[in-house]
Amino acid sequence: MSVLPYLSNMADTTVKDRIKAALEKANDPALLEAIEFMLTAQDKDWWQQLSDSEKEAIETGLRQANEGRLTPHETILKRLRKKHGL
Repeated sequence: MSVLPYLSNMADTTVKDRIKAALEKANDPALLEAIEFMLTAQDKDWWQQLSDSEKEAIETGLRQANEGRLTPHETILKRLRKKHGL
């Protein structure tokens, strides 16, 4: 018999206990809503939650990437620094 499932359950229980304790102390509504969203989002298909314009923007970006029409991150940073005097 392997001890790994037992240790995994112990670790999960410890994490759950720490989360429960932190939740009991939490007073920030935004934090609590974010946690609720994360817990319920795992049961939903995130793609179905997107608007049509969000889906189109993602699909456009994927098409551009597949066609090799990409701009390196450093290039974007240089443009932003120049534009905003940073």
